[in-house]
Amino acid sequence: MAASPSHRFEVHPDRDRVFIAAKGELDVASAPGLRAELQDLRASGWTRIVADLSGVTFMDTTAVHVLLEAADSAASEGWELRMVDGSPAVRRILGLTGVADRIERL
Repeated sequence: MAASPSHRFEVHPDRDRVFIAAKGELDVASAPGLRAELQDLRASGWTRIVADLSGVTFMDTTAVHVLLEAADSAASEGWELRMVDGSPAVRRILGLTGVADRIERL
C-alpha cells in the first residue's frame, strides 16, 4: 500500500477479483502509484481488477491517462478492469474524457 498526505491506495481481495481503492487526490503526484499498484496486481496473477474511485476527492488528466492505459491493457491482454464511481466531480471527469465509456462500472 502506497501512502502520502494527499492520497493512498488500499488493496482488498474479494474471491476471484481484487479491489484497489484510491483515497484522496489522484493527480500527477499519485497517478504513478496507481499505475504501479495495477501492474503489481497483474504481475501477481489477478485477472479481475476493480478500481474503486469512491474515495477520490480530486482527479486530473494524469490519472485519466493511467485508467485509459489500464483499459487498453485489459482489452489487449484479456483481463478484466471495472470501476466504482467516485464523487460527482470525478464522475464528470470520467464522463468528459470517455473513461466512463471504456471501463464498465459496478
